[in-house]
Amino acid sequence: DVVVATIAFGMGIDKPDVRFVIHHDIPKSIESYYQETGRAGRDGGEGHCLAYYSYKDIEKLEKFMSGKPVAEQEIGLALLNEMVAYAETSVSRRKFILHYFGEEFAISDQASKTAAPYDQIVGKDSLQTQVVGEIKEVCQAKGCWMKVQLESNEEVFVRFKDYGFFVPKDAAGKRVVMNGAAFFEEMSVEDQRHYAEDEGASEDELALITSPKKTLRFEADGVLIESQP
Repeated sequence: DVVVATIAFGMGIDKPDVRFVIHHDIPKSIESYYQETGRAGRDGGEGHCLAYYSYKDIEKLEKFMSGKPVAEQEIGLALLNEMVAYAETSVSRRKFILHYFGEEFAISDQASKTAAPYDQIVGKDSLQTQVVGEIKEVCQAKGCWMKVQLESNEEVFVRFKDYGFFVPKDAAGKRVVMNGAAFFEEMSVEDQRHYAEDEGASEDELALITSPKKTLRFEADGVLIESQP
């Protein structure tokens, strides 16, 4: 089922199993956005939120406010500027929104308990978990993958779910918290050469890759990169 709603969506939808909340226009404030996205995953299942953003939306909302009293305009513009900052930030949006409401993102106890999640994959295809490590290398083409050394000293290759986000290309050396799925994968010769080429490997170095390789993998659906190494 698809529910198409106005801004009353945040108050009027009482379904526990909403899987996706998609904003076609940017909300007027973070409070509205938070309320509306809060309709996803109320049954404890996974929820995804996608917001389409264009500064033209902001200009439209500013125009709507132009006829209101000055005091009301000032409050509305301040809220709107916070929404712009949220949409354009380069840091974790989860961290941004928690900070906005006076909370701080903390590494969960679960993350410290799963420093070596690959030891726990017994008879499973993957393990949903949260892990902590240090970024050792980032794709210099787009930031679409990275290599992370876990606190267990294992090095894991990380890609991002559905290519939904990338990381800064200068993030190497920083501490990172990742949420997602840990698994083993046999990397083909073709894939090894592709990633090696991203790293700047020469033709001679690529030619040395001749056999598949079993690797530790992680598909992240959320990443928090700490601001200090």
